[in-house]
Amino acid sequence: MIIYLAELSHTGKGRSPNVVPLAAGFLAAYAKSIFPDIAITIYRDPDKLLKDVKTKKPDLVGFSMYAWSERLCLFSAKRIKEISRDIITVAGGASIDDIDEELLSFLHINPQIDVACPNEGEMSFAALLEHILAYKGLKPGLKIDGCARLAKDGTLLRGYYRRPILSELPSPYLSGWMDEFLADKYMPVIQSMRGCPYRCSFCVSGNSQWSHLFDFDLERVFC
Repeated sequence: MIIYLAELSHTGKGRSPNVVPLAAGFLAAYAKSIFPDIAITIYRDPDKLLKDVKTKKPDLVGFSMYAWSERLCLFSAKRIKEISRDIITVAGGASIDDIDEELLSFLHINPQIDVACPNEGEMSFAALLEHILAYKGLKPGLKIDGCARLAKDGTLLRGYYRRPILSELPSPYLSGWMDEFLADKYMPVIQSMRGCPYRCSFCVSGNSQWSHLFDFDLERVFC
């Protein structure tokens, strides 16, 4: 199984954001630890992503979407579907809402996205890969843990979300997933915890799902 994970930067005047694709790194590190035979490539450059999709078609392309990259990701997903309708497209990240009505609206407005994964993505992405490997694709009518997609009648088909245990997530740095980006002078980002105790209405973390702090082992952080 060939997987491309895209945490895209704009590449007009310089690169923005010019930091390592940490979210994609966590997804890759965890997925590879469970499914060692899959092949994963991480992308920051949208042009390189589309070029590689044309030359070596993946089974799945996953996007980590944020406010600054949402339109770029959706444009890239549309181009990918034009290259091959068989490629499964997945959207996660801060731009994917946890509310059912918003998920339903997002999937209807953006038919170039097959699956949306709200909240932390490691467990959901692994469940999605397990489903695809078992059924040789997306089987209609079945819920997938942590994932949302459209049923045949246009309603929302959403599975139960499981929060990852941080101590079970391999480090994207220690497992080598960030090496090529650090060598290409992308700035490192260190995540010592997840969650936020505040409820700011303008922030994606300002809800009950993120109201508790979950910390990584400090010894690993300092490595």
